[in-house]
Formats: sequence, C-alpha cells, structure tokens
Amino acid sequence: MDWVKVLLPWVGNLTSALALAWFFIPRPLTSQRLFGALLILGLLTENVMRLNGMVDFRLGFFGTIHNLLELVLVVQLVKAQLPQLRRWAHVLGGIGFLLFLIAVGRQEDLTLSVTQGSMFTGVVLSILMVRALWEHLETREGDLWGHPEFWIYLGYLLYFVTRVPIMGSVMYIWDRYPELSRSMFMMFQVVLVVRNVLFVVACRKYRPAHA
Repeated sequence: MDWVKVLLPWVGNLTSALALAWFFIPRPLTSQRLFGALLILGLLTENVMRLNGMVDFRLGFFGTIHNLLELVLVVQLVKAQLPQLRRWAHVLGGIGFLLFLIAVGRQEDLTLSVTQGSMFTGVVLSILMVRALWEHLETREGDLWGHPEFWIYLGYLLYFVTRVPIMGSVMYIWDRYPELSRSMFMMFQVVLVVRNVLFVVACRKYRPAHA
C-alpha cells in the first residue's frame, strides 16, 4: 500500500492542475475568478504541505492560513453565484470565522494546523453548500448537469462533510493509534481526488456563454 500513499496526493494535484488549465482563459465573472483563486489556493497548500518533514520547521500554520482563506473565498463565491443567499453566506461565514478564532485561541502550538478550527469551518461550510445546492435546484432551469455551479457545490459538500469526521477522529486517536490515523488520512486523500475530479467537470462546463 506504500505506492498508494505516494500516488494519491499526486493524483489529487494532477486533477487540480487540469481544472486550473481550463481556467487560464480570462473570464470576467467574479464567481469564476473566485473559483480559480480557490483552485490555486488548494493546489499551493497541498504542495507546500508536502514539504512537511523535509524542512527544519513545521508547516502546519500553512494549513491554518488555508482554512481561513478557504472560508472567506467560499463564502464570497456563494454570494457571487447566488446573490439571494447573501444573508445565509454572511451569517454562516461570520459564525465560522468566530469559531475558527476561538479554536486558534485554544491551541497552544500554532506551528501545527488548527484541526479543531478546520472542523468548525467544515460544519459551517457544509450547511452553506447544502443550502446553495438546494437554491440551485430550485432556481436553475434546464439540464442540471450542465451547470458548473452544481459540480462545484457537490465537490465542496463532499469535501467539507467528510473533513469533519475524518480529521476530527484523527485529532483524537493519533497518539494511541497512529497506523489507523494514517489510514483514515489516506481516506481523506481519496476524497480530495474525487472532489478535484468534480472540479474538473465544473471547469469543463464553463462555456463562453457563462463569461
């Protein structure tokens, strides 16, 4: 299974890179620029975290920065794509930001990723993605599968929903069951690959008519 541990993160990076490749053509919509920024943020963070253990200092704080920026960008993305959900986005984004700050204040070593904050934002953004998907189903006409927003929300819902139980469990059992924790973390890598594949589908659904 060692080859799987090596291969999976690179597969995830490859799918992210493919999604970015479809976004190199300039697109004027704010929502498309925000989604492109999220793709770049995710790809950059995953590659930086790959250096963990190869350098003399901890890189966990990159994960903390990523989670905070991800919260802000996802909230802005929903506001741009579904203006009628601005209140939902503001309230849930504010709650997520407050809980994240509380988690940061409770953690002694900030060179490590703030896993509890990641769980909090995961719960909040899962709720926002469910609400966005529901709104999309009620308001969009035509072929559901043809809308890139559907694939974006579906990918993020899968990502945020699974992040909470997997990362939360790993946080509490790492010291006692390191091998089980590594296996659960590999499950999350699989989720990342599936999410990125859905993002590739979303990018392919963008056409000049959307720009």
